[in-house]
Amino acid sequence: MIATGLDVVENSRFDGMVERLGQRFVRRVFTERELESGAVHSGGAGFPALFAAKEAFLKALGTGLSRGIGWHAVEVLPRPSGRGLYMEVSEDIAAELLAGRGISVSVSVTGRLSAALVTISPEGGGA
Repeated sequence: MIATGLDVVENSRFDGMVERLGQRFVRRVFTERELESGAVHSGGAGFPALFAAKEAFLKALGTGLSRGIGWHAVEVLPRPSGRGLYMEVSEDIAAELLAGRGISVSVSVTGRLSAALVTISPEGGGA
């Protein structure tokens, strides 16, 4: 069975949340590797897009933030080729729920919005 998740984030609203809550919020949501990756630096997708991708993953998985799965359950990282992003599951419980299925992620960013679509497909489809 294929599962999908879609999330759209208003960039200015997300940026306002980061301004209000600061680094504590950023570190609660993003892993050290995500913070250091090119995906959140100039020319990359940015924090709102990575947040949308994480939300879309949780929707596709069908768990939300429950069953022991937190924001660090999945990392959204730039592909080594520099073209696009990939998701890496980093917690055992998420790996158990995926059971060998593949994850594909696509993000789109405009000046106002960031959107992400995540697909979880049978047997190694896209990660």
